[in-house]
Amino acid sequence: PGGWAAGAAPSSTNSQPAVHEASMLPAPKLIAAPVSAPNKTVSADMLAQLAQSASTKLRLGDLIGAINAATSAIDAGATDARLFVDRAEAYNRTKQYQKAYNDAVQAVRTDPSSARAWQNLAWSQLKLRRFHEALMAAEEAVKRNPDDATNFAVRAYAKEVLGNRKGAMADLESAALLNRRFREKLVAAKDGAKIYDPNEDSTLGDTVASAAS
Repeated sequence: PGGWAAGAAPSSTNSQPAVHEASMLPAPKLIAAPVSAPNKTVSADMLAQLAQSASTKLRLGDLIGAINAATSAIDAGATDARLFVDRAEAYNRTKQYQKAYNDAVQAVRTDPSSARAWQNLAWSQLKLRRFHEALMAAEEAVKRNPDDATNFAVRAYAKEVLGNRKGAMADLESAALLNRRFREKLVAAKDGAKIYDPNEDSTLGDTVASAAS
């Protein structure tokens, strides 16, 4: 859709068009080029170690360390979608949403089957106030991994902002069924609380942590 051009305002319509991955992807110019040329002297084993280091650091909450490890691997020529997903999540969790968006798009381009890539794309779009796009990306995340409560939660947030309270409540109920950590938010929503406020200072880490079993 045209809203994927850089800086374009979200559509004002509340109708939800069918999702087409190819049409959802922004122009390649939105993907930042590496600062330096790939280092061809880095071995495949070293790239694998850097990728593993990025994943481990992300899991342990060392977000800057994860970004640095993933960046080292990417600058050395690694193209594995998981690296871009890990770095996108670390960027999302450190509120660097444009960088998260760029990495998530790259991950989706490389591996459209990655639910985490779509989830991180949706979250960055929510924070960049690209709400219709966020909803479409969240739809893809749910489709690829319907067992992840966070995917339903992120889709609920997008629906809430777009005025679909009923749909948002249904998704929040699905999230709560999959993971009890969302039950408190569901109870509050049933009492009239907002499911998601685009002005709140939350990160993807808050949502993922709330879903941790």
